[in-house]
Amino acid sequence: MISHRFTIDQFRSKLGEDEDVLVLAFRVDEKFAAIDAMEFMEKSYSFILDADISTGEEKDGKYSLFIEIERKDSALKEIEEVLNGLNRLAPTEKWRFKYYDDVTSYEYSPETIQEHVPLTPEEYVARVNKRKKELASKIFNQGSAMVSEYTNNRITFKKPFAESLTLTVHQMGNYIDICKMATGGIQLDEAANSQTLFLEKYLGNYEIHKLNGKFLIKNGDQGILVSKKEWE
Repeated sequence: MISHRFTIDQFRSKLGEDEDVLVLAFRVDEKFAAIDAMEFMEKSYSFILDADISTGEEKDGKYSLFIEIERKDSALKEIEEVLNGLNRLAPTEKWRFKYYDDVTSYEYSPETIQEHVPLTPEEYVARVNKRKKELASKIFNQGSAMVSEYTNNRITFKKPFAESLTLTVHQMGNYIDICKMATGGIQLDEAANSQTLFLEKYLGNYEIHKLNGKFLIKNGDQGILVSKKEWE
């Protein structure tokens, strides 16, 4: 009735910032079973911030059960209690979980949770910054400018024989998706042309346009929308 595979942090929290709340998601075969599991979780465990189910039947006819708990040191024990509780409702031999957008799923144990899941806000922020730095490094893989730091949506480049460059990141990922969300037409005034030329020379061989005070940078099918504080 309840799938032995679940996800952590694949969905956003309804109650707080993602760095403060863990979201566990389970697939359930039937609506009323999902409601029963939700109510059981809410009544049985005071540490659960919220339990909810998907608003309607999903494509495969199943429902999702969402459980939110605070991201803190005791979360490891609380995840164990949630799984034990669900196991009482629908016995499961071995749980497996997938964290966020990891391709691989892992057999559940306290050790694998500790290894793959950030259990404190500080660990979460560090992991997010690491992932974003890795993605930015894949986008900026041409030229001699290298991504040296990514913190709080600010990306810093270093380049031999040049000063470091720091930009604010507004969006990053699939170029077409970013284009759909970007506003304003291409700016072709003298200041915009001069700033775009500077970025092209500093960063490397990328397609760069200034739109509404921000710079849209393209490399293959990936893109990033940034701004430079001094040029806003």
